[in-house]
Formats: sequence, structure tokens, C-alpha cells
Amino acid sequence: MKCNSNIPRLTLPCQRKYIRAMTRTIDVLRSLSLPDAVVTDRFGPLRDWAQNGELDPDTGRPGWNADSGYRPIHYGVDHRAVDPVRAPGDGVICYDGKEMIAFVPSFDGEAVHDCAFYMMHILLTEMVTPGTWNRVSKGEPIANHNAQGAYPPHLHIEMAATIDLYSELRSAGSLKGILYTPEDFNVKAGRRGINVREATRRVEYQIESDGIIQIESDAIFRRNLPSYKRTPYSYLGHDTVAVLDVTKVVGDE
Repeated sequence: MKCNSNIPRLTLPCQRKYIRAMTRTIDVLRSLSLPDAVVTDRFGPLRDWAQNGELDPDTGRPGWNADSGYRPIHYGVDHRAVDPVRAPGDGVICYDGKEMIAFVPSFDGEAVHDCAFYMMHILLTEMVTPGTWNRVSKGEPIANHNAQGAYPPHLHIEMAATIDLYSELRSAGSLKGILYTPEDFNVKAGRRGINVREATRRVEYQIESDGIIQIESDAIFRRNLPSYKRTPYSYLGHDTVAVLDVTKVVGDE
């Protein structure tokens, strides 16, 4: 799913066209639909955290702790698994042959270029050649969740966007941009009785290994997008990318 990240410098007429395209993208985002199933884990630094055998005091759910096999900072939002998984909107999808579907929404049959979505812990409902792109319509069944995958079974949804689209969404008030600092993680660990030193080590390791530049309550900025998440339909490549809380920007129609 690689794409060419060498986007040429835009001339003034193209800049205007690009701004119009971003406005169209925002309209498309508002027309998309997230699963009706309840959220089982939150985005980014707000991921559920709790000691083994205890519950996150904010959500009443089990959560990450220093002994967990997964990472403390969450790139997506998890929904309780409900079959079938349906296409969030009109667009194109690509199955990676493992447990992930990439989805790029479209407008009047043309894929938008400012964002892409990733649905994980899934199995396809029909045979599709991995690595090929297929058109889908909003609400069309595209997969079932993988009952043998992540426990408890859930659908992980994340969204990657260009910095320009992030800025437009921030200006529109969809994103708050509240900075999350290392001290905030320490306070969170202490409040939940999690070993602060080990929690700090795990957070710092993820920041370093993933190339995280900045963390906000509803956005995580990375130096680039992993190669397996790049698509030929988007501008998302080797440049800085914003991973957004999909629940803040999708579906208000």
C-alpha cells in the first residue's frame, strides 16, 4: 500500500483547489458512520489504564498497565465487535491479508487525498486478493471481526490525516488540541496505582520507536506513516502525519 510522498509544491491556483478539496474532505468525514457498538477503549493518551484486577476510574473498564503486552498510547478507538463490519462510507478498501482493512472515502466516485482509515482485528466476509483495491458503498458489509484475535474481540479504528487537514479540523472546532505532557502520564499512572517509573519507560519507548513528535488529547503527530499504512490514494507518506481521534471528526450528519 505504498504511495508517492513527493507531492510537488503547489502553485497559487492549485493551493485554492487544494483548499476546496480539504473542505470537501471535511464534508465527506461528516457523512461517514462509525459502528453503533459501544467504545471499549479510548484514543491516544486517554486510553484506559488500570492495575491488573482493577478498573480505570474514569471508564470503569480494565485497561493498560506496566505488565500489558500492548502499548500505552492508543492510535485508534476500539469498539465492541459486532458482525458484520460495514463500510463507513462510499470509497475504496484494501485488505492486507492479515487483520487490517485500509479504507479511503470518496466523493462523487473520486477518492479524497487528505486522510485514510484503518480497521483492525477483522476477517473478510468474502475472498478478496490481498493488496488489491475494491470499491464499496456506505453500509455495505465488508468483514467480520476476528473472534480468535485481540481479546476481548473488538474493532480497532484509526484515522491518519495530513497536517493541513488537521489544521482545518482544528479551526472548525472538531479538535481541541489539548497538549498531553510526560507529567500528565505520570499523574495518570500514580492515580491508578501503576508503577510510575515503568509506565514512564514504556511511554518513552513508544514515543522514540514510533517517531512521535507531539501528543494531544485528540491527535498524535508522527514523523511519518508506517509503510504498510500508505496508500496510492492519499498524500500520506514519509511526511509528518496526524493520527486523529475518529470519534471527534466523523459523522455529525
